Amino acid sequence: MNGHEISEELVAFLDGALSVEDARRVEKHLERCPSCREILEDFRRTGQLLNRWTEIAPSPGFEPRVLTHIRASETRRPVSIGFGNLNRWFFGSPIRWSAVAAGIVLMAGAAYWIFPLSRNEDVLTEAEKDEMATHIDLYVDYGVISHLDTLKPMDATPPPQGDESSIINTA
Repeated sequence: MNGHEISEELVAFLDGALSVEDARRVEKHLERCPSCREILEDFRRTGQLLNRWTEIAPSPGFEPRVLTHIRASETRRPVSIGFGNLNRWFFGSPIRWSAVAAGIVLMAGAAYWIFPLSRNEDVLTEAEKDEMATHIDLYVDYGVISHLDTLKPMDATPPPQGDESSIINTA
């Protein structure tokens, strides 16, 4: 046998449950394989330890006491099928629901405090809107020219009137 193909047959070998042919095959393998011999010896020692144990008899009246305890627990708390714990939690005490509601209110308040609906820095004043409108010619083609790689930072002051050559740099 190559490898350790007999490892599953070792317990049956110890119990004498193998056919004569299979038992010979296992014995041949054990002659050549020290690791399988060690496993077999471990199984043998485990079996000897288990055979030393004696069965312990329960005390008189053990079974009726256990059955009485089981019946009593069934009457106190019926066995629920499916989502028993969820049903008990959702339809439980009003105190639990009050705690859940308070937690939701606190989380909503914290979210509003951290992320208000409008930020003051995003709101433009009328003066800022007018200033923006005076320089609208700078923004008209921004969508087109913003993707060009050769853009240099532009000066915020508008070019002098009539001198169009200063806008286009041919250098």
